[in-house]
Parts: sequence; structure tokens; C-alpha cells
Amino acid sequence: MSQLTAIAVANQKGTGDDSTEVSFHSGDWYHEEGYKRQVWTEAHKKLQLNGWNDKTDSEIVKCVLNTFSVVVGEERENLVSLPSYMLTSEVFTNDCQKTAWILKRLFRGNVSDEEDCFHDLVILLSTKRIHDPLSVIAYLFFLKDRERYVTVKKDHYRNISFPKLEISSSCLNECTWENYQTIIDIARQIEVLLERYFEDVELIDAQSFLWMMWRVEKAWPWVAKRVEPNVGIEETRVMYPDGKKTEYYVTRYERSPQNRAAAIRIHGCKCCVCGFDFEKTYGALGKNFIEVHHLVPLYSLDEEVKVNPETDLVCLCANCHRMIHRKVNAILTPEQLKHIMVEAAANSAL
Repeated sequence: MSQLTAIAVANQKGTGDDSTEVSFHSGDWYHEEGYKRQVWTEAHKKLQLNGWNDKTDSEIVKCVLNTFSVVVGEERENLVSLPSYMLTSEVFTNDCQKTAWILKRLFRGNVSDEEDCFHDLVILLSTKRIHDPLSVIAYLFFLKDRERYVTVKKDHYRNISFPKLEISSSCLNECTWENYQTIIDIARQIEVLLERYFEDVELIDAQSFLWMMWRVEKAWPWVAKRVEPNVGIEETRVMYPDGKKTEYYVTRYERSPQNRAAAIRIHGCKCCVCGFDFEKTYGALGKNFIEVHHLVPLYSLDEEVKVNPETDLVCLCANCHRMIHRKVNAILTPEQLKHIMVEAAANSAL
């Protein structure tokens, strides 16, 4: 059983017994946070996207507002507070034509339209003093694509989650596209970390993990590290002394943004394993996008070392990077992953 699971179970059950399996799809964690998937499913039924061609602007706005009222489970869980919903409803219905135009671009437009839609929604909602407009906008983006976007609990993150992870809460100060991308980046890094210990992890599970912090407090010395743009997560080592009392010693390994930039300058933005090029596939959206991988994991080193971006770092696409880290105790080299891909292609051709 993973270290993180054992810590979380010990905290939830009040025992050090690690025989109980914990996952994001069953058990205590799912009972606490699984409602997000249910809300998304029920909200999409109310959204009625397939019928928007035959609906008026006011009907489209009504469909979207109906998703805000979705509640599930005995606790009547939802993802947007009632005051925010009421004020948003007032704003949206005051100018149905403009609101519908933004919503149609968001839900049925191109990826390249999304940043503009975010800005348009910020301007639209600024007409009312909504306490947390980011939660409303993030909810809409989450509805559009839960694999790329997350919901946001600003006060919860500012007061609980981010302080425990020692992350600056500056990205919560203003409702901007850049700040929202920073929050998503934090969730992405946590998702990558969780994938080493759990099966079928999704971005929605990373945000659930952030929301659950106050319930699994003992897990945070293990995961707490600075999760910022251009600072990668490296696995921490946890030591277990004898006796009933268990203490967790966490070592943090921060990656230098300068080394990352140098690696990209030297190796380019094409994956060194599969050759994937984000810009060729996604156009301007993918320009200069790539992940940087340490050939020697930082957690395997006992002291700070100087990293040579030319020999110690390589550039990988997100898929290859995750496959290289698929097994915690057997991290692959790029050459080994290439060999695996060649064998898989040969077998599929038979």
C-alpha cells in the first residue's frame, strides 16, 4: 500500500493498519468527494447542449443557470454557493443576448476562444458584486471539460489548502485567466503525483484532494512542497521510526526555472521519445510547450548538485513523461520507453 494511502487511512480510521484500500472511486474518499462527478453528469443533462441550435438565447441561458441548482446526495452537495448563483442568475438574465453569445462561444467554440470567453465573463459578472466570481467562471469551464479545468473554492484554498502546501495564494487575489491557469497547473502537478500511487486518477481527483485537506491532515507533511509553475514535484522520502508514534520527515526538491529554460533552448520542444510537437498539433496554443524530465531523479540525490541541462535533462510530451514515471520504484529511461513503444507497435501489427 502506498505511503500516502497509509497516512490517509491512519488519519481517517484512527489506526496505523494499512489493510484498508482507499481510492477516488470507492470508500471514504469517494463518499466525501465523489459528488463532483455526479454533479457534472447531472449538470450536463440540464445543459442540453445537443439542442442549442433550436433554442433561443433566453432558453440557452436558462439551461446553463439550471446547472447551478444541481445538488446530489444526502448532504445536498453542489459546486456553486447559493448567493453566487442568485447574483449570476440576475446578471445572465439581464442581457440574455450577450450572455448567450459568450456561453455559445465557451461551450461550442474553439479552444482558442476560451481565454476571451473568460475575460468576457469577468466583465459581465463585474456588474454585480459577486463575492467569488472565479468560482462561477471556473464551474462553467469545468462543465465544458473536466479533464482540463477545475472548480475553485477560493476561501478554502486561501485558508487551508495552499497554506498547508506552502503555496502562495497570490493567484487567488484577482479573477484573471492567468491566475486560473496557475490554479490548474497546481492541480495538474498534484494529479501527476497521485498517479504514482493510485489507479485511474483524473484532474477532478486532484481538486478533490485539495478540498479534502482538512480531513487528511497527516498526509500533508508527505505532499507539502512548493507547487509553483516551473517547479516540479519530486517524490519525497518518508522515514518510519520504531514505536507507535510515527513522524514524517519530508525533503523538498525544487527545480530551477533557469535549468528548465536552458533545457528547452538546447533540446527544443519536441518529445525525445515519440517526437510529438505541441505546436504542430495545437498551433499557437502549443508553442513553446513541453515537459522537462530529470534523467536522475532529484530525490535519489543526498545533496544539492549542479544540473547540466544538456546532459541531465530531456524534453518529453506529457504522455511519455507519465509513462516514464508509471512505476515509482522503476523509473524508465527514454531509451527504455522507446524500446517499449517499438515492441508494442510490432505486436499490434501482428
